[in-house]
Amino acid sequence: MSKWMVELKGERADFKYIQNMLCSSELGVIEENGKFYLRAAKFDTLSSLYDVRAQAKALLQYLNGAAKLESQSFQTVELGSAVKEGDKVHRVPELGVGWSRSWGSTITVKHGEQVPSKSPEEENELTAVERYMVVAKECPEVAKVLGLLASEETTSWGTLYKVYEVVRSDVGGAMYKNEWIGESEERLFKRTANSPVAIGDEAARHGYQKEQPPPNPMSLTQARSLIANLVKRWILSKCS
Repeated sequence: MSKWMVELKGERADFKYIQNMLCSSELGVIEENGKFYLRAAKFDTLSSLYDVRAQAKALLQYLNGAAKLESQSFQTVELGSAVKEGDKVHRVPELGVGWSRSWGSTITVKHGEQVPSKSPEEENELTAVERYMVVAKECPEVAKVLGLLASEETTSWGTLYKVYEVVRSDVGGAMYKNEWIGESEERLFKRTANSPVAIGDEAARHGYQKEQPPPNPMSLTQARSLIANLVKRWILSKCS
């Protein structure tokens, strides 16, 4: 059976990062002649170039989100225009496609469909990035968050606030009860994100100042760390 691979575009350091984070036989990154390719077991069940690339586009979106969640230095990796089958390279146009739920699950996810679990020894083999992607497959809210994080606008206050709102709408006060985020930290994050005086008109979520700006606004770096920690704990809470 032919092995399908989809070329990746980006920086070598980011290719190597996701290569190290993908340790299962279902999804991985391989290097060949100085280029990096995305490989998935699912690709080999597909017969069409368009289907393979559509599946790769869907997987890569959530892979980018999961990698950004785990590493603030990670930069978005994109698909190249070539899909490789054996030694042949075929050119195909860009496609727009949503998340495909065909990638196999390896853990049991709470509040959703129960899927086969690995033994504790096997569970330990999952990297954080793999775990986030598996949970996203079963939980639409997690899939939405990873999709937001995959955006090039990940560094914006607006995107961080959207991510925060998805988590809050899903669990409410459990965020505080489980100590995923402190109420004072949450207030400062919200006040800063909504304040054009504190972070500027272009960055702020509102065009006018609703309340007094915080005397010591949260930095964007602090906000990224706060929301990343919140999301990680939220996702892991969905694993048994």
